[in-house]
Amino acid sequence: MIFAQSLSAHAYHQAYKKYYEQQYSEAVPLFEYAIQHYPNQDKMAYSCLGYAYYMQKNYDKSIRMYEYSLNSFPDVNTGHCIRMLAFCYHQTGDYQKSLYYCDLYQSLVTQIKNFNATTKESQENEAQIQYIKQKNEQEIKSITIRNQLKNNPIPAKITPITSLNDVTDDIGPILSADESTLFFTSYRRRENATYNPNSEQWDGNIYISQSTNNGQTWSKPVGIHPNINTKNQEGPCTLTPDGRTMYYYTWFENTGGDIVESKLENGIWSKPKRLSDAINSQLWESQPTISPDGNLIIFVRSEGYAKPSDLWYSTKDAHGKWTPAKNMGSTINTEMSEMSPYLHIDGKTLFFSSNGHTTMGGYDIFKSVLLPNGTWSKPENVGYPINTEKDDQYFVLNPSGTKAYLCSNRDNPNNKMNLYQVELPETFKTQGGLLITGVIKDELTEQPLISKIIVEDLQEQKTVQTIYSDEKGKFTLLLSQPRRYGVRIEKNNYQPKYAVFDVNKNFQSIKKIIKLRINQKPGALDLRKKDELSGF
Repeated sequence: MIFAQSLSAHAYHQAYKKYYEQQYSEAVPLFEYAIQHYPNQDKMAYSCLGYAYYMQKNYDKSIRMYEYSLNSFPDVNTGHCIRMLAFCYHQTGDYQKSLYYCDLYQSLVTQIKNFNATTKESQENEAQIQYIKQKNEQEIKSITIRNQLKNNPIPAKITPITSLNDVTDDIGPILSADESTLFFTSYRRRENATYNPNSEQWDGNIYISQSTNNGQTWSKPVGIHPNINTKNQEGPCTLTPDGRTMYYYTWFENTGGDIVESKLENGIWSKPKRLSDAINSQLWESQPTISPDGNLIIFVRSEGYAKPSDLWYSTKDAHGKWTPAKNMGSTINTEMSEMSPYLHIDGKTLFFSSNGHTTMGGYDIFKSVLLPNGTWSKPENVGYPINTEKDDQYFVLNPSGTKAYLCSNRDNPNNKMNLYQVELPETFKTQGGLLITGVIKDELTEQPLISKIIVEDLQEQKTVQTIYSDEKGKFTLLLSQPRRYGVRIEKNNYQPKYAVFDVNKNFQSIKKIIKLRINQKPGALDLRKKDELSGF
């Protein structure tokens, strides 16, 4: 008898040794052996084996073990068993049973509180249960929403961009205004990459890919520039409409995740500058989106990796300084997470992802519109098949609203995020605005010219925008408000050119090659006098 007890003690000892070392794959067979040969000699072993199964994502076996422990030894590790059953049933999709165990656990906690027996650990466990309860309630609602949206699909065609996708996560697509360049963040393995054990992937870098046929095909992606990509985490990013300023997330040792700014100068992205403390804090700030006029930035703020997040915003004051950031409020934000905001070129349509609003499951993409009174409309689910039961995020549109890009793990067996292209129905078409893309050249030599482009609001009689063409003569000009604009192109020793544009409710896109003539006498022209306009 003593010899048998010694053998059983040794078997359980070996199992616990691996368990407390968190070597669950080795602990599982040891616990299974000990329980099979010496059943019920160690009552705690059943819940420990249940947890080891859970860590291996073997939820069905974990449930069987926890339920056996709870039914056979109701006085042993009771709270832990109930809490873990709530987690396990949530993972298997049985949200009603998970809710049952959530309520049972909260009832147990109430009893414990009556005896003033709460600890920091019990408070953390209670918070976890409350979070899972919310997730269960959300998932139950999602089943109804899922059926409704699947029964009323929108006519959108979703295609994976296989030439860009890697076996790791690819997220955060951003399209240049002329639709020739796609920026995105990838966690693919590469030379000198840093491995992050928390996310179990390599650090993110920003990549770019080119297209000469409006996104029908994309070139092999390459890292954007060493000034941007480092051994730290970079991305996702956003661009001003002219493509000359980028805002993106990166990691700082002292302050954590912050948003930085980089400028495109002579074809090279400058070393980033951290935005002011009006936007960045000791929390994590990431995933920025910038308004067409550059005066509004919306971004994500959270307490850290895998923590719930909200959308925040900041505007520039009269001196061009960012004002202290503000939370976007309960219309947009929930108790769960909101992320990946994208402000369309109309300056008033916001797309973002959430797992707190009513979704089909996981993260869905929502749309909200800035109302005349300065508030945001109630977020609207953009529908199926853009949204699925999986995670759908980072939804961005081309200027005309006929095409979109997003990332999703819908088809990935390893649950990794991939990039997708979306052909959109008419309901997404951009209302209003004018996009002018072009090249400025010397009329005789055909050489590109770096030129100044001044935009005047002819109704208000004031300059509203000044940009420059780049070293290749390229420029992108976005006029989003419905009114009459005068546009002047000038360069020293060249005759300026002028044009007037009426921006109305119908979105327009114009591509121009503009040639300037040298050695003309400088003269000021009034853009409000139509007979003086020479046009482009």
